This record gives sequence, structure tokens and C-alpha cells, in this order.
Amino acid sequence: MTDSARVCPRFWTGPTGRRLRQMGAAAQVTALYLITGPHANALGLYYLPVPYLCHDTGMDRDQALRALAALDQAGFASYDADSSFVWIPEMAAWQYGEWLSPRDKRVTGIRRTLARMPQNPFAVRFTERYRQVFHLDPLAATTAGSSS
Repeated sequence: MTDSARVCPRFWTGPTGRRLRQMGAAAQVTALYLITGPHANALGLYYLPVPYLCHDTGMDRDQALRALAALDQAGFASYDADSSFVWIPEMAAWQYGEWLSPRDKRVTGIRRTLARMPQNPFAVRFTERYRQVFHLDPLAATTAGSSS
């Protein structure tokens, strides 16, 4: 959970935002919810059962699943129904920037968050995407959740 999240005004007018608008209001609302919702974190990688999304947005299950599929098609976010994990590939860059110093305390926080995270299908992809810019150990993703 995050107390605040950066949402750039280009969310509405940028190329991805325009694609989402073409996919309908449910896709836009879902995208904004994934960034700012009570279960979100700055990594953009977290557990989100569909009923939570439905309850918080007022969508029914079919609407929510269609919206998640539209976000995947637009390249905004991926959702894995088996694990109930969502990943917004650019979220960490939006929240932290495109590069952190190895001594930045946020690097330690990112590592801790990943280490505590249950196994999920996006951990390896997250680590590959941010390994160099956030100084992550590529093996950390394969051992995520192993102490649980």
C-alpha cells in the first residue's frame, strides 16, 4: 500500500492514455485504480484479487476482467488470474525515476519489498526490467517468497 502515488497529467493525454480512452472508461478507471488504489505499491507489482478491484471501483467481475485485458493489450499492465498479481511495468520508473544511486535508501526498500513478496509470475520480469537502474540481484526474484 502506498500513501501517495505520482500520476503524471500525461496519463490522460499521452499515447497510452489515448489508447486507454479508446478502450473505454472502465479501462481508464482501472488503470488509475492500479496506480492509486489501496493495494498498490510504488513497484507496481502486487497482489490484487479481482473482487477487491470490483468492490473499490463498482465494476462487476466481467467488466473488471475486460478492463484488465484491455490494459494488457495496451501494454499498461499485466494481470495473472492464477496468482492474483498485477504488474505495471513502468510504475517503478514513474515513482522512483529511471535510475537510483546504489547508496540510495530506496534501493534497500525496493530489495526488502521484493524479498517479502510472495512468489509471482512477474518477479523475474520486474527484476530484469529494473536490475541495473535499481541495482537488484537477479537471483532475488527467483527466491521471492521462499522464506514464507
